[in-house]
Amino acid sequence: MPVLWRDLKDWLSQRRTRATYLRWHVGFLLSLVPLGILLEFINQDWLLNTVALLACLLQLALTVQRCHDIGWTGWAAPLILVPLPGTVFWLALFFIPGTKGSNRYGADPREVSASVAVEPTVWKQ
Repeated sequence: MPVLWRDLKDWLSQRRTRATYLRWHVGFLLSLVPLGILLEFINQDWLLNTVALLACLLQLALTVQRCHDIGWTGWAAPLILVPLPGTVFWLALFFIPGTKGSNRYGADPREVSASVAVEPTVWKQ
């Protein structure tokens, strides 16, 4: 298996919390909207379509990770492409909490980040 494919598969099998899912979407909004306006202004439709396709694929990948955090299969992610139910599903992903502790998709990202946190020197005795 090529290294790139294995890395992509490992990345997709991770879990994503509600906070990081929201941060990615804010980043999308702040970066892709001005880029889209610029590309439309300079009349580069082919580049605009390419950026939109890449953004859609990244959105699907992030939604797969968010579904994994909830404990659902990643095959639920393409539901965001269906106009009305997809919008409801997408908004629900911001409010449904992830499973506590490990699930079949990996360790709880909140526990992993807490264990990596540096302990302040004030707490040491």
